[in-house]
Amino acid sequence: MPDNPFSDPDIDNQIKARILRLQAASLEWGDNPTGGGFDDHIVETLVESLSIHADAYLCRVDCEDLVPQYVDYMRRVGAALTRNAEQRSFLSDPYSEDRLRQMAENSGEFIGQKYSLTPEQQEAEIRNLVERFRTELREEAVKWHRWYNQIRSRIETRFEACYRRWQADAIEHVRVRKGGVTPAQPPGENGGKPKPEFEAASWAEVEISFFSEFSVQITVGETKAIREYGALGMAHKKDGKPTLAWKALHDLAIFNGVIGHSTGSVNTWGKMEKRMQELRAWLKERFGAPSDPLPFVKDTGYRAQFKINCAASYQR
Repeated sequence: MPDNPFSDPDIDNQIKARILRLQAASLEWGDNPTGGGFDDHIVETLVESLSIHADAYLCRVDCEDLVPQYVDYMRRVGAALTRNAEQRSFLSDPYSEDRLRQMAENSGEFIGQKYSLTPEQQEAEIRNLVERFRTELREEAVKWHRWYNQIRSRIETRFEACYRRWQADAIEHVRVRKGGVTPAQPPGENGGKPKPEFEAASWAEVEISFFSEFSVQITVGETKAIREYGALGMAHKKDGKPTLAWKALHDLAIFNGVIGHSTGSVNTWGKMEKRMQELRAWLKERFGAPSDPLPFVKDTGYRAQFKINCAASYQR
């Protein structure tokens, strides 16, 4: 075990690849929003980015002493993600001093007289323009900062919930490693089954849309979220690659919810039946809707009772 168990080049490369896929899906969403608001998209993308790091490094927590280090690592990652969003992404202040100065320097008013002014006069003119823009944009700046405070509060709340959940996962992970027992499932209401991540009253409410081979948007009623295969429990523990069940789900999207023959990722019908069984179990666990989500229809094949497709912006 290295001095820092949460610094591993192989795992970091896996994280980098998954983050790039998530970023690609986010860009595709921005080009063609298929549901949900911009605020929800920001929060879900940051939470998913944090989840990718948490999932990748949970395997390194092999003793109780590493649980606090794991949580501390995740908090540092969360802080870095937020800082990056503030400096270079959607949380960057469009009314900051630097932005106002850039507006002044690039304004036609300044450019038109720039070369007839001395350096001192240029600086004075820039400062005058900055103050003028600040005054003109004050109302918009107040609205933006009000929005920023609200979205930051949402992000911090979601992150804190994630830190506590991952701490519980790490404790359970160590317990399982030590005792070789099956992890206890968090109970649902009245001690029943765990509550599904995306709770659906019927399969007709569910839509899974692939942005790429590795990421999807999940829609259940008004709830929408972007997920990458690893965060959906569809990654191999050893190498982080997609499971065969994920590939079968991808095949189902390519064929618009109907599979009546073996496919490129599943080359025999017997194996296809096994993949469909795995998908049924996964779907019921994630969505909790009653009835069979993938019934076999005679003379047709397996037909999804939910919407599944590849987005118009899908990239292989």
